[in-house]
Amino acid sequence: MGGRKSVRTKARRAVVLKALESGHTRSAAAALAGMHRSTLWEWVTEDPDMAMACDIAEAMAEAKVADALVTQAVGRDWKASITWLQHRRRTDWKPPTITQEVSGPDGGPIELADIRRKVESILDRYAAEGSPPGDPGKPDAG
Repeated sequence: MGGRKSVRTKARRAVVLKALESGHTRSAAAALAGMHRSTLWEWVTEDPDMAMACDIAEAMAEAKVADALVTQAVGRDWKASITWLQHRRRTDWKPPTITQEVSGPDGGPIELADIRRKVESILDRYAAEGSPPGDPGKPDAG
């Protein structure tokens, strides 16, 4: 690190691949191998064999977690596994997106003017009293 290029050795390759297979990110794998993540990125970009080996190691980690998820799905805590998968492989494991539309009476628009008047009235009352209800410095009048 420190500005020098890390030498691409079999030992560094083995450390990177073992870390990826264990589920570490590429940044963490690079650090464990004593190199900066940009050096690993260059290595993967320039060496198709290293790129394939990294992809396989990451797939093996994902397969281990997926297998554990299936095993733990019945009556065990599977939330950590699914969270890991959702962060590692968002496109494959992301939860479905739920949308909800809110509308006013009979499906019309929500009238904000009435809500705004109510909120302004409450704020004016609080300003006149000097503090909101429940303020420990002033007893409630209710």
